[in-house]
Amino acid sequence: METSQVYGIHAANKVIQHHAEKIQAAFVSEGADSARINPILNELEKLGVSINRIKKDKLTEKAQSPQHQGILLVIKSQAVGTENDLFDVVEDMKPGYFLILDTVEDPRNLGACIRTAESLGALGVIIPKDKSASVTPVVKKVACGAAEILPIYQVTNLARTLKTMQEYGYWIYGTGWGEKSQDLYDTTFPQHFAVVMGSEGKGLRQLTAKTCDQLITIPMPGLTESL
Repeated sequence: METSQVYGIHAANKVIQHHAEKIQAAFVSEGADSARINPILNELEKLGVSINRIKKDKLTEKAQSPQHQGILLVIKSQAVGTENDLFDVVEDMKPGYFLILDTVEDPRNLGACIRTAESLGALGVIIPKDKSASVTPVVKKVACGAAEILPIYQVTNLARTLKTMQEYGYWIYGTGWGEKSQDLYDTTFPQHFAVVMGSEGKGLRQLTAKTCDQLITIPMPGLTESL
């Protein structure tokens, strides 16, 4: 069985709430903030999870990061979902949005996008199978546990996936410049939508951009041209 590590107060609570069955073990730093850690430990005890108390420096070494906030969970690794898995979720029409990445090639950028999407409450991240970074250990490390919490779906044909989501009632926004692009801050988002972001160098592919319902831009008055 392949396992992964999730650390931090927010991530631990998220796993307990939504993926408790995946938890294999817990590691807690000696002297950690009891007011924030104790509620988590109480839930873990109810679940019958093995709790190991170790020194703070050992937990930092295990997490490979000092940002663990005194708690680390070992959980079953999350499998990357398929198109069918995605459409099962889309069909439920739960209010919210998906982040779609059109050929993002750098694993660290993919990990950062997954981490940001999870922190902003996305329903999931969608990536194409070809010409895109896949979910590797580097991606998981940069995502800081978000790749084990947020559903990630890998699809064969991105344009076809966008069209299917539109048929279900999702409004698809692409990020980029165009004759009819509008300012992000002038956009009123519906209950069900997706935001498509392009690759590091070229942005959205032409077919992807044409398939989107609307292009949106982020005003950038500074000297930097892109995020």
